[in-house]
Amino acid sequence: MTNILLHQLADLLWYLSIVVGLAVLVLCAERDGLDPRKAFIAGLFGMVGSLIGGSVMVSGGLPPGISANPASWPQFVYAEKAVIGVVVGGAALSATWLMSRGQAVLQFADAAAPASALAYVIARLDCFTHGHCSGIPSDLPWAVTFVPHTQAFVTQAAEGLIAPDALHTLPVHPTQLYHALLGVAAFLVLLHMKTDVPGKRFAAALIFYGVGRFVIEFFRGDAVPVFGPLDVNHIASLLMLVAGMWLWRFRVAFTAVAGSKPSA
Repeated sequence: MTNILLHQLADLLWYLSIVVGLAVLVLCAERDGLDPRKAFIAGLFGMVGSLIGGSVMVSGGLPPGISANPASWPQFVYAEKAVIGVVVGGAALSATWLMSRGQAVLQFADAAAPASALAYVIARLDCFTHGHCSGIPSDLPWAVTFVPHTQAFVTQAAEGLIAPDALHTLPVHPTQLYHALLGVAAFLVLLHMKTDVPGKRFAAALIFYGVGRFVIEFFRGDAVPVFGPLDVNHIASLLMLVAGMWLWRFRVAFTAVAGSKPSA
């Protein structure tokens, strides 16, 4: 019964992250003087792009069994997603729609930054309930254990770290909560950051996440090194960091591409 309730809570958190993200996006867009309707539509495109990008990166393609049949769509929505793919896919599709409508992409990206951070917090709590993205074993006071049927438990049992009939996993770093705290900090900073130059808040979000994700990745139990001690997410985080620093450094030039000018 407890496991069933946890899964129901996880389902709620996942959908709540989408609703909250869209709501905060609309509010931030209105606060920034943007068209809230266009922000909402761009958010919907971003949501679809996030689902596609996250699915493709985590498994190299869409979840099996996905088709035009509406009965398969919930599986597509809730199948495991790679966060880096979510970010790239969502940004690409929403930016494409905005550019097709002649909108200032960077200004909408600034409005989306705090909304994405808050949605990220909720999504990571969803990860925590499932034991996804769990950490390496730890004896720290805040280390956590996961019950059977969670991904963390299945992984440790497969690796021979625990018996298949164990009551819980070894204590591990609660990396999902580290991510959630990163999202809270990013949300508070980005929400109160002035957008005197388009792209400034978006650049800060890339830097914030790039640095935070790079550090947290060292504590992940599912990291697979591909270049020295670095895994794919380390490299992706570095790319996001570089992109954010570049945008921050040359954001005035980007205002011309966005079709607007920085305020005096």
